[in-house]
Amino acid sequence: MNKLIKKFSITLILLSAFIITFIPNVFASTLNSNGTYEVSYEVTGTSSMGKTMISNNFPSKFKLEKSNDNYYLSINYDTSSSMSDLKLSINDLNVGTIIRNKNNQMIYTYTLSENSINNELPFSVYVSAMQRRTEFNIKLDLVNANKLSDEIEDLGERPGEFIPELKLDLADEYSIKAGNNIYFSVIDASATLGNTECVVTKKAYYNDNLIDINDNKILIEKSGIYKLVYKASSDKYKTSLGNNTFIEKTIVINASSDKTNVVKLVSDNPNYYLIGGIIENGDTFDNASKLMENISINYSIFDISFYSNEGNKLDKVENELVDVYANLTIDRTKTKAYYIDSNNDLIEVESQGAGRYVRLNVSECGTYIVCEPGIPFVMPMWGYIIIICGSLVLVGAISAFIIIKVVKKKRKNKLESE
Repeated sequence: MNKLIKKFSITLILLSAFIITFIPNVFASTLNSNGTYEVSYEVTGTSSMGKTMISNNFPSKFKLEKSNDNYYLSINYDTSSSMSDLKLSINDLNVGTIIRNKNNQMIYTYTLSENSINNELPFSVYVSAMQRRTEFNIKLDLVNANKLSDEIEDLGERPGEFIPELKLDLADEYSIKAGNNIYFSVIDASATLGNTECVVTKKAYYNDNLIDINDNKILIEKSGIYKLVYKASSDKYKTSLGNNTFIEKTIVINASSDKTNVVKLVSDNPNYYLIGGIIENGDTFDNASKLMENISINYSIFDISFYSNEGNKLDKVENELVDVYANLTIDRTKTKAYYIDSNNDLIEVESQGAGRYVRLNVSECGTYIVCEPGIPFVMPMWGYIIIICGSLVLVGAISAFIIIKVVKKKRKNKLESE
């Protein structure tokens, strides 16, 4: 009998080892062939309120594509959502991403390895209603992945799993009045991938035609759209076409023969000209948003810079009136404006509504914020707990009062009947 029990135990141990070793691979075999799948997911690493917010904005299932050793995870949300700038970083490395705006949906497609998709994916997203980035994790349910097609979507060259981090202190879009001696300064950028420095190249285009960059300047002599493209690359990872992994950042410069429509001088000055841009993401945006945390949730951020006729950036000018095209939801009768000084402090500047613009009194070059002051009250979690507890106590007290009254009445009726 003991030998039989011993043999049974050994068999059970071996069977358990087989299950532990091979069953996960059987489950994962649903992703063994190339094609497009849909996968369910679980939101972790955040509060229950955060989970609800994420689930309400994301679809119930994600698209996951497999192409040989690469996986491409697509996450989308409505463009009207309060969420923006959805980032995925693994071990402090930025994951290669293709971002599209299609059919009122923001679609983020991430390049991942098999190892990455089998672990929780750490995301962060900026939530305008909360005025900050919030972090959460996504765990994919690969076991129950459902194959939709043997094909994958044609998005051209897919980035490598990890891409360089590009450091560039420029707005996404600028407006400038074109002229014979008007220049846009091309500043240097740096990039790293982990601890490795990356090569950064710069190219300039006018109406999609390549133009020269001379002495780190672009001559803005004609009306039209100029683009400045920064590209950082690294040979540590490869794209879907076998090229070095890379990231590109495009700065758009709208040049007009007349006054521009984003940032403009009220009156031209013969000694210098203005280049202004609106800032909607990046380190400068994050810093300005943090400074606004206790002031406003409704604001626009601008880069306002002045240049000499020789194309040199100026530190400051005499007081100039500058019109900025701030968010239309900002009440022009209630605006306040601030300049971020070298100590990262907010300095209030004179401002007033000017039709669809907000007029600022400007003397320094740098970052300006136009806002409508006011922070809506958001009930903290402990507040809801107190309300619920208070309600329970109140209900309990009312119930006890009713029971006591009923008991007293029954006793009274009993005494009267006796």
